[in-house]
Amino acid sequence: MVEQLQAFSQERLEGGGEAEERTVGHLEIYALGEGRAARDGQAVSSSEWQAAMAKELFFYVLLNGPLERDVIGAVFWPELGASSVTSSFHNALYRVRRALGSDAIVVEEGRYGVGDVDYWFDVEEFEGLVERARLLPVQDLQAQDLWQRAVSLYGGDFLPEVERVWCVPKREELREKYVEALVGVGRCNEARRDFESAIGWYRRALEVDELREDVHRRTMSCFADAGRRTEAVAQFQRCRTLLQSELQIKPSAETLELYERIAAAEGE
Repeated sequence: MVEQLQAFSQERLEGGGEAEERTVGHLEIYALGEGRAARDGQAVSSSEWQAAMAKELFFYVLLNGPLERDVIGAVFWPELGASSVTSSFHNALYRVRRALGSDAIVVEEGRYGVGDVDYWFDVEEFEGLVERARLLPVQDLQAQDLWQRAVSLYGGDFLPEVERVWCVPKREELREKYVEALVGVGRCNEARRDFESAIGWYRRALEVDELREDVHRRTMSCFADAGRRTEAVAQFQRCRTLLQSELQIKPSAETLELYERIAAAEGE
């Protein structure tokens, strides 16, 4: 319909207009595993978003805003001319405001950002749990609780449905923090000498990133401390094979030293 009546007259000349006078309400925003949102407890459907571009624009502004329209346009429509970028941007912005409310994205001094809305965002919650857990010693039960809550909250990769490159660094950063959380739970169990549980958490971490040599070492140590030295040696062999096949490197001196201590003890 003529590009949504020119994106509702360019969003009431940049001010956001009324977007059907729908206020935002409380938003629950999820990006781990899949991008989705709920408004006042009701899931925002695909038909309400109208287009995947609108949902992606909202997440981009949420994480990176406030930003000038030209900066956003260069990310989303780099192949278009200035007038087409303006039209495409306001069309997507109109859909965001229709889906979430008029204050979901606002403009101030030419920069677009999330308005003064009440929201909960799983990424912010996840990162907050990781930051708090880092401050505590592994012997602290609260540390294990925080690490486990972070693990539970991580529902999958950050916005896996988005292919544009802007989200790749954040996706990798969050995946690394997820591995850190898995290792954190493992370290807490290891500190309590619950080696079997620790091994399970370390294995989960290696399922995400099998090239983490430090996690292989921790797994080896736990096997050894649990009296399972044959499995500790086998863990070293897996680590060595992976490093050679994937990175064409040898295990570090620290890993080799640990292996030699374990192998010597096994032969006693």
